[in-house]
Amino acid sequence: MRNTVYVKLLDLILRYKYYILTAALIVTGILGYLATGVSIDTGTYTLLPDSDEEVQAFNEISSNFGGFDNLIIVLESKQSTNMELAAEEIATKMSKLDDVVQAVDYKLPYDFIKKYFLLYMDRNKFNDMMNALAANPRILEMFKSENNLELLLASINSEEFSLSDDVFNFITDIPKDEELKDPILLGTKDLANNQLLKKLEDKYHYNEDKNKILIFLRPTNPNHDMVFFKKMVDEVTSKLDDIMKDYPEVSYKVTGMAKMMQEQQSRLNIRILIVSILALLMILLLFIIVYRRVLAPILATLPIVLALIWTLGINQIFIGRLNIVTSIFAPILMGLGIDFSIHFITVYFYERKLGNDSYGSLTKVFERTMPGIITGAITTTVAFYMLMFSEFKGLKELGFIAGTGILMSLISVFVLLPIFIMIFKGSLRYKEQEVEEVNSRYAQFLVNRKGLILLLLLLFIILPFISGLNLKFNYNTFELLPKIPSVKLQEELSEEFNNSFEYSIFSAKNIEQAREQYEEIKKTDVYSEIDSPTLYIPINQKERIDFIERITNNEQSSIKNININLANKTKVQQLLAYFNEMSNQEKKIYSNNLRSFSIQLSESMENILNTGEITIDKLPEVIKNKYLGKDGSIGTYVFLEKDMWEEGPIKKIAKVLRGIDSNVSGTNFMILELVDYIRSDLIKSSIAVFIVLFFIVYLDFRSIKVVSLVMLPVTLGFIWLLGFMSYLNIKFNVANIVAFPLIIGIGIDDGIHMVHSYIANRSRDIKYMMLQSGKAVLMTSLTSMIGFGVLYFVKDPLVSGLGLLLFVGIFFSLIISVTLLPIILDKFGKYLIVWDEK
Repeated sequence: MRNTVYVKLLDLILRYKYYILTAALIVTGILGYLATGVSIDTGTYTLLPDSDEEVQAFNEISSNFGGFDNLIIVLESKQSTNMELAAEEIATKMSKLDDVVQAVDYKLPYDFIKKYFLLYMDRNKFNDMMNALAANPRILEMFKSENNLELLLASINSEEFSLSDDVFNFITDIPKDEELKDPILLGTKDLANNQLLKKLEDKYHYNEDKNKILIFLRPTNPNHDMVFFKKMVDEVTSKLDDIMKDYPEVSYKVTGMAKMMQEQQSRLNIRILIVSILALLMILLLFIIVYRRVLAPILATLPIVLALIWTLGINQIFIGRLNIVTSIFAPILMGLGIDFSIHFITVYFYERKLGNDSYGSLTKVFERTMPGIITGAITTTVAFYMLMFSEFKGLKELGFIAGTGILMSLISVFVLLPIFIMIFKGSLRYKEQEVEEVNSRYAQFLVNRKGLILLLLLLFIILPFISGLNLKFNYNTFELLPKIPSVKLQEELSEEFNNSFEYSIFSAKNIEQAREQYEEIKKTDVYSEIDSPTLYIPINQKERIDFIERITNNEQSSIKNININLANKTKVQQLLAYFNEMSNQEKKIYSNNLRSFSIQLSESMENILNTGEITIDKLPEVIKNKYLGKDGSIGTYVFLEKDMWEEGPIKKIAKVLRGIDSNVSGTNFMILELVDYIRSDLIKSSIAVFIVLFFIVYLDFRSIKVVSLVMLPVTLGFIWLLGFMSYLNIKFNVANIVAFPLIIGIGIDDGIHMVHSYIANRSRDIKYMMLQSGKAVLMTSLTSMIGFGVLYFVKDPLVSGLGLLLFVGIFFSLIISVTLLPIILDKFGKYLIVWDEK
């Protein structure tokens, strides 16, 4: 009854074939136009569910402080002056690109600290210096004079000169060996213990060799958005090209996550198109070689090409993008969709060989083969659509586009292929092929060597598990990026600057909370650098300002803790000896340094008294833009070690940082969340797909025993693949996770067609099964393997790795389908399959 319905549908299709072709042409035109707008989004964080708490925390912090995906400009030159001039101009002009750049970070706030350096000095050094000035009110003016050394020596023996320990230390701290590059460095040298300000002398973000400067551009868009990345990179590079024309001696490059993602996407768009065309050509060539004709492969492939166009158009309507997982859709559909045409064409020519005409052969195809094709298509479609229940968007979107693609391929083959065959039937003459003898010999080989075959299969499947199953997840996002120029550059910079350039952001309501966060972070060992605004807002400012004010007003009587040790012979002798040991050149250097530092000291005291206490509102705009969020909250940036990417360190970092304050997020938190979803959805989706397919196949065969036979190849192939991954230490990642539900949904088709063929012949002889379906199963597996295998040539770790697993997984399922399954059917088929004889 069911087969009669299929034949009636065939008649209906052939009766209205030209109307159907016209409708197909119109639909292809509309959906094809929509498909031209498809682009690949290589972002990974956007694959996480929006409702996830970690994702919401990440989005909230990145919306407040700017995106985490910085663009990094690298300037390189042997002439530091020209580099610094270029950096200044770049920073000024990039800050005006306020649609894409939220903040520019290119140097330390040296000038600001220079104005107020007395507030940043070590507490003991500050007290020593102020006590020295308090004990000798006129000493600062003396030190600022041109003949300061002569005046100092003349005053040492004066009864009015107080040579306390503070004064002695002040005088002897001034260097005599080399000119101070900047007097402020003497007053702030104790800041060397400060992770951020230790490079104060460099002013800019220099490397150790002082031939490179880094400029960081923080994006305005908080999302991992490929459209925005492209816009940002295009605007920045265009402006950069114009600026650098004036600095021919300075070379420049661009990297950072925004650049890497943009470069990867551009590369992927081109390569996916190339391998899709390659897959199509290779499948056509395989058809031509196997079927010894040209027109038939073209007719068989044409419905799949149309289905691909329809699917891309539908995807553009409902999703609007291809992600890093669904980007592989086109070559995969080429390999999968063509399976329907292969089974169709194989049986068609088989029936033509038996003497049936074109219509009669099509009728037999629709009676005998179409039920198996539809069952296989439905199982695969349902397997894909089941993925739409995943929380991980990579699987969810793949489920939609792949399920829709298989459905479109089925409709296209079911409706259009018989029309094409009838239109070109005059050119589709059957050519005798010597395949029966080959299949017969192979079937006999399986029967005669079944013991050896079973032993080899057992060894190959079990061998990888002998040393234990060792399956891991990849936490290193850089290992998943292709070796494109921007990726290589960032890896080199990471080594050179000993920094991963990845960071987390703590959010605080006020400066006090930010300071508490900073102090707690310092106690840990999970960071390479802490960038906090609290470093620019000194503690105990009021006490220091009062001290300076009293000294300026000569209020010595109110100055506390002045340890004045009146001049004594011992101190005088020590100091005189100190100066007597100096050469004339050293005295000159000393005098200049003393004068420069004293002038800077005097200016700093004046600046402090004029400004008062430094608050975050008084910081320069370039600093405030970096640390202040849109809602007024304060950000502290924790840069992570470059070797943070293994599972242990990255989990430790997240635990330690979250233990300090819950208001923290960053790329490391998102990576952990991504892996958690991968692990969870890998297990849940694979089990769900397996159960649903088992149920669907049961509805077709109505026998648990038969369903078990059908599921055998894909089940053992799945297990074999896990062992293969463990043995070669292949880690799960954001892309290759989809291989397993895909393999279950795809690999089951082989078992379905083989068992259907075995039952349909009723001969209980596997020779006829191999003759009718063995070749088709081999061809469908080969075409699928071609579709997956060409992905390796994309040379992208994510895409190539996924292609490899799919290729190997289908290959393993094929091996089981054409070895173990026929052996079992030959030995036990007559006992297991009885339902069709009722």
